[in-house]
Amino acid sequence: MLYTAAVMFCLMDKPHTYTNCQVINAHFKYSSEEQCWSAINGQIQYQEMNLRQLGYELIDAKCISWIPEEKKKRL
Repeated sequence: MLYTAAVMFCLMDKPHTYTNCQVINAHFKYSSEEQCWSAINGQIQYQEMNLRQLGYELIDAKCISWIPEEKKKRL
């Protein structure tokens, strides 16, 4: 499996548009969804206070799966 992580913050009290939102990507790849969400949670904890002071709020977070999970063969 291959996962990447992304978190979207937008300006508070503004429409969620290209100019009012920022996406923070984890510049890593993860071998499990659990590792990906752990990275997202850490990123949110690290960034949220600073971004709130700048007027941003958390809107969305995603772990994106790039390689489909192999189906187990039945005997």
